[in-house]
Amino acid sequence: MVSRRFDSSDWSKLKIKIMAKVGTERITHKGSGKEFFVTINFYTKTKLFTAVDFPEEIKDWYGAKLTREQPSYASIMYQGNITGKSYDECKNLAIKVFSEYYDQCITEERIIAYKIKSNSKETSDISFAPNTALGLEFHVLWRIKIGDETFISPANYEASKRPESGIRLGGPQMTREDGRQGYYDYQKIPYTEETHNFFINVVTGLEAMIIKVNEFFGKDSNHFIDNLSKGKLLN
Repeated sequence: MVSRRFDSSDWSKLKIKIMAKVGTERITHKGSGKEFFVTINFYTKTKLFTAVDFPEEIKDWYGAKLTREQPSYASIMYQGNITGKSYDECKNLAIKVFSEYYDQCITEERIIAYKIKSNSKETSDISFAPNTALGLEFHVLWRIKIGDETFISPANYEASKRPESGIRLGGPQMTREDGRQGYYDYQKIPYTEETHNFFINVVTGLEAMIIKVNEFFGKDSNHFIDNLSKGKLLN
């Protein structure tokens, strides 16, 4: 058996067979004037043309966009690679993604989402309680607008767009505000420190009232009767 080691020239020849440089294109966004040069290569293994040096932040955004637009594949972490079956298809996709990235307008604002829960005639959120029950649930969240899409998230945009448990933007952290999941049925108002304190005080007051009622009635009827006979009140 005859064997020999590969030298640097052999690896270069092998690399040429796997990947061939096809060309470089200047990509421009007319609105902002931003531009860059992108190299498009062809990979014989995948039979695809790929923009190999696309800006990482745009690739991340594009991968997140693919995840949002295909919720059935939300568990897949898209890499945001700009690829096409032909050179022109890859170039046109690069132009499209680059333009969409700089066309988008990302804004964010803190909000409070709240929901009153009860088992009254109007609502039945606390259906397990045999008698009158009342509760208030609230969350401090972020409303994030990406172009014409609006999402609700417990974190701001920078934190939400990071992969979490293998899922990119559009996964469990961010939910569409007009979707039928997450906080879709909560009332939402702008966040202020005063409003936040109000909700904290209401929840604290409800909890304190429940504790007082429990203490007044006690563990048995004798405790309750004794409080009534002494003229004690729930105050």
